[in-house]
Amino acid sequence: MAVAIPAKRTWADVATVTLLVGETKTAFHVHETDLFEASPFFKAAFTSKFRESSERTMTLTEDDEFIFELFVDWLYHKRYDVPSTPNDPKTDYDRFMQPVQLFVLADKYDVRNLKNLIVSQIFVIMKQDSDVPNGTTIAYAYEHTSQNSTIRKILADHLACETTLDWSKSATSQTWLRNHPDVSADVIVSFAKYTPRQKTPFGGEMPEDYVEKKQESEK
Repeated sequence: MAVAIPAKRTWADVATVTLLVGETKTAFHVHETDLFEASPFFKAAFTSKFRESSERTMTLTEDDEFIFELFVDWLYHKRYDVPSTPNDPKTDYDRFMQPVQLFVLADKYDVRNLKNLIVSQIFVIMKQDSDVPNGTTIAYAYEHTSQNSTIRKILADHLACETTLDWSKSATSQTWLRNHPDVSADVIVSFAKYTPRQKTPFGGEMPEDYVEKKQESEK
């Protein structure tokens, strides 16, 4: 049986749009068919009655040029890999920050397929490696996404599953959680979903943790 060979794609007559990104307004000339298929946001902007539609140019000064280039690379090649360099506890480097930033960009422009790819890549790393996203990365994700975002869900679930009692009791961690109540709320939901019910304190005698002890000054 003959295998159908896709028709060779021609580029000569494919229209492009120009996206001026970042403070330097770096120009990205992107084929509109690829851009519009991936992003309903850009399709609406360039097919509406707004100025972008007639000028075929849009300025995106708030976006980072490097992260946007990753988006364009995905747009044409449908690939993205989370940085392989492991986290370094001696520095602030976090390999998860780049994919989170790219997810935020994709979320901003409604690029669902890229968001799903990023989350799937992060999931694989979380299953196989010991690296965990740091507080800065988690905070960035929460500050730039909506309540039901999938990146929030995977970060909260991972935090809940990897959190130790020592970490949760530390003053630094408690301050961070108080400063990020949305994270705390999602982590509580994750605990409720994944904590085995047989570990409930209400299955036997009352735990001593519920009994207020005498203070040292009272002894």
